[in-house]
Amino acid sequence: MRIPPFSEANLEQVCNVLGDTVTGLTGSEIGRYLRECGSTDPYPGMTKRIRLYEALVARQRQDQCANNVCAFIERVMNPVLYVQSPGYFKIRQAELNRVLAFEGLRLTDEGKLKVVPQAR
Repeated sequence: MRIPPFSEANLEQVCNVLGDTVTGLTGSEIGRYLRECGSTDPYPGMTKRIRLYEALVARQRQDQCANNVCAFIERVMNPVLYVQSPGYFKIRQAELNRVLAFEGLRLTDEGKLKVVPQAR
């Protein structure tokens, strides 16, 4: 299923959640997960939010869809990664869902994206 591209504003907010200084991914995690998902890390020296946004927006433009953006979100939100810190999963999940609702998506407790009515 082809997922329409995220608006750049929404994609930026997703990256703000995932790259948050306190509850977000570490810089090394961002680099590793981007590689695992087949995306390049164009600015490894930049702040986490900016490098994540630049990598994902470039991939989305290349693909003309958000499929790889969604695959990245599901990869980094795999619940097994949060066994030692389930609170971080819940925090990220709630913050992501506030943004993803505007794309008609919701991140489930299983770490999978589900289509829902789009928020306005």
